[in-house]
Amino acid sequence: MSFNKNHHHIFCNVSRTFLAVACLMGLLLLSTGCGGAGASLAKNPGGGGGVVFSSPLTPFQVWVGAEPTDRILSCRLEVTSLKLKNSQDLNATADLLGTPSDMELTRVEATFSPVAVPEVPPSSFDQLEMVVTGARVTYLDANGVVQEKDVVSDQTSLLRLNPVVTVGDNPTMLSIAVDVNQTVQVDPVNNLVTLNTPVLSATQTDITSAPGPSPSGIHARPKTQAMSASNSGQVERLVGQVVQVDGDFGQLSLQLGQSGSVLVLSFDGNTMFDNASPDTVNGMLVEVEGRARTDGTLYASAVETLFPDTGVEAEGMLAGTNAPGLLNMVAEDGTGASMTSALVGTTLGVVVDDSTGYGIHLGNEDMGGLPVLFDAGHIAAGQRIEIDSDSALQPGKGNNSMQAQPYMVELLRQTLQGTVQNYQPGESGAAEFDLVLTPSSYLGIMNAGTGTVHVYQRYTTQATIGIQDGMNLSVRGFLFCTDETDNVPPGTTLHFAMVASSITGN
Repeated sequence: MSFNKNHHHIFCNVSRTFLAVACLMGLLLLSTGCGGAGASLAKNPGGGGGVVFSSPLTPFQVWVGAEPTDRILSCRLEVTSLKLKNSQDLNATADLLGTPSDMELTRVEATFSPVAVPEVPPSSFDQLEMVVTGARVTYLDANGVVQEKDVVSDQTSLLRLNPVVTVGDNPTMLSIAVDVNQTVQVDPVNNLVTLNTPVLSATQTDITSAPGPSPSGIHARPKTQAMSASNSGQVERLVGQVVQVDGDFGQLSLQLGQSGSVLVLSFDGNTMFDNASPDTVNGMLVEVEGRARTDGTLYASAVETLFPDTGVEAEGMLAGTNAPGLLNMVAEDGTGASMTSALVGTTLGVVVDDSTGYGIHLGNEDMGGLPVLFDAGHIAAGQRIEIDSDSALQPGKGNNSMQAQPYMVELLRQTLQGTVQNYQPGESGAAEFDLVLTPSSYLGIMNAGTGTVHVYQRYTTQATIGIQDGMNLSVRGFLFCTDETDNVPPGTTLHFAMVASSITGN
């Protein structure tokens, strides 16, 4: 397999005694007040649009994920408030977001992504409140046509936490999963979308730097679908603009895509900077991979510069072609010139030609020896991609809101649901099986005749359960079209394979 772009994965006597004590206190103040464990971002009170670094009262991280869906291609919730509360003490309240945030959920199906590191005072909380004022839902109707609906509805979810969430001296993370299928209900026949009270689950765990599942934590309620109860603390992929760098304390502030959130990530001499350095990365659009560290900070292990802010990055689900050389993509997120939150959930045009490069946003997956390929001849509706362009978005044609001409198209991870069939174990933890898709799977709807996907389980795949035939699973990984799509006649059934990054049970 060849790639057109290199990735480096890839986001310190009495007078002598007095002097020693003073120095020690100074070092302690420096470490806790400037870039110490759990350092977070505060708005600049001067109103100049800048940011200042501050230290929270206790290290606490907020991560958000989503239960897998089938027919829905994009779901963006307009979250105005996310708080921890104590029903017995009205003064015990923690604001987890600070400002309203748009949360696109399909991109984090069966996984978690950090959204905030708020300042939370030591306390116990028995309620989690989410206030939502609307949603944009993009889905496939009964005829397989992409439909986009905006819903305005004030909804407040108050989840009872039992056991309670306790914030103390030890760094912890709160992983919040949204059940999209119950939060938004789609009628594909009559094209009606209803926004209900958000259905949530929450898990609090100690932060671990080790890869793989974290220790068992607090479960607010049983998981309703395939969401794994554990959060590995691995940052799969953060995309945004660097808005501040503090080289003295090894911190950078990243404004995430269209959510409006700003995260502070620490870096050090082991952080890999691609096409940039800590001295030059400020103001750039970047992709970051990393992890949560046991001291409560978010650590950037790799920072890849995309381009200056004159360009654009967008990601979403391929929804077919409009004309030769013009792909349709339902946008899930993006950053850069002309990319706004209003475009999330709309269909963007992607102009490709012979100069367009193709790659895979690889992590630790082992793909050696597999018959999979992603290029101009092996690309199909239902694959989740990222596009990178040196220039801003332009007005779209036809039903496309905007369009871009990227220099690079990259394959991203996505999640499919189905039932295991023909399970064949291999060596060193590897295996293969067919995933029989659910009847309402977007992949099957957009590719008539497609009922199964062949799954490659590798030694790098994180599986939370033992797998056997008949089990209902959610598989997250890279989806490949194994046919040469540029040579297949229209209407011919395409075949697909997925290299699994993680597997969870329904």
